[in-house]
Amino acid sequence: SIQIKNDSGHKVEVYWVHPQTKETVLQTTPHIFHGADFALNSFVGHEFEVRELPSAKTGKCGDVNNNNKGMEDQPCRSAYFVVNENDNQVLYVEAGHQITHDDNKAIARREASELLKTCQEKHKDSSMEELVECVQSSVDKKIALARDEIEFQTKLRTTMATVVEPNVCDDMWKNVTSEAVETTNWRHPAAVAATSSGMFNSKKSAVNILQMHEDHHIQTIDNFSSDSECAALKRAVDGNGKIHLSATSVSAIKTLVNRGIAYVADSMVLEVKDLVPVGDVLDVRQYTQDSKTEIDQFGFVCGGDKEEQDKEQTCDATTTPLATIHYYCQAPKKGGVSMFKNAAVYIIPESHTAVLYTYHKVQETSIDPDMTEFSVCPVVEGDMMIATLHVGKLA
Repeated sequence: SIQIKNDSGHKVEVYWVHPQTKETVLQTTPHIFHGADFALNSFVGHEFEVRELPSAKTGKCGDVNNNNKGMEDQPCRSAYFVVNENDNQVLYVEAGHQITHDDNKAIARREASELLKTCQEKHKDSSMEELVECVQSSVDKKIALARDEIEFQTKLRTTMATVVEPNVCDDMWKNVTSEAVETTNWRHPAAVAATSSGMFNSKKSAVNILQMHEDHHIQTIDNFSSDSECAALKRAVDGNGKIHLSATSVSAIKTLVNRGIAYVADSMVLEVKDLVPVGDVLDVRQYTQDSKTEIDQFGFVCGGDKEEQDKEQTCDATTTPLATIHYYCQAPKKGGVSMFKNAAVYIIPESHTAVLYTYHKVQETSIDPDMTEFSVCPVVEGDMMIATLHVGKLA
């Protein structure tokens, strides 16, 4: 949200300005008193008008004159601002009905200017090397403070998420999947027409983007697998819940994997030829209402999972992990809620739906350990099957 702080000395009203008709819609109910704040939810590019209101005592608009003897005789004033794409936006309505628009970038520029000015005054008779050292030292201190704050907030978020996770499993099956921030459609270019044999439907699949961040995306894709493909997975899985892709010749499995890779390529604007299954493994987990009572944690370690991270793993150093797809072949009647607890995203399982999450900023084979942490609640009634594919990019 955007904060509006009224330091003007008089009451104001805030109106949204329609981009085409320029009609205005009142946002404040009824107004913002001098010294008060107002939180406004809006979108980038929206324009607002801030109108001065007359004094309740004098019925006049304007500021106190230089002799502090009353209001200047002038029309009530208006000022405008437009929401930008930056974070932490604060609008200050100041004396003279002037608006100052502050945000994270403006604060950063101001702090940088003040830092440089301080070092220049301190080393005005010194060498350039000493000035540079002063600036570098000051920047390092600010970075250290910022890292401490980020670490504190991360620990707080993950601790709270762990505390509420069991309650989510108890309650979320009653509710619905987290609200999408954007919806679109997708169709595999090589998809074949639907037939009575259960082949994959070539109609467009609805895509729901549940979270979109520069570091990660979380999405659901409807109609992403068929009955015949899921049946092939169930037949091919070994005793450890794995399907080794290079060893299988089942066309339905290869089609399902290729569809997942194609979707990752489209969603991340990459070339299909550059993407491969990481670890050459498709992980298949099957659940019944009696099989598991704990929350099932999914993780990623070189194509394996968290419980295997102490075992010897084979990692291809030429492959960088980019995304994970969960194919929901079978959904239970109740339970089995999937969650990204640290991102506060919850997904009610539906048969033949897929869940994709990407981790854009990766270093070697590591991924974001927090926002893409994925887990599944116990099944309460019915059966569930999830196949997991990790997709990476060749170096």
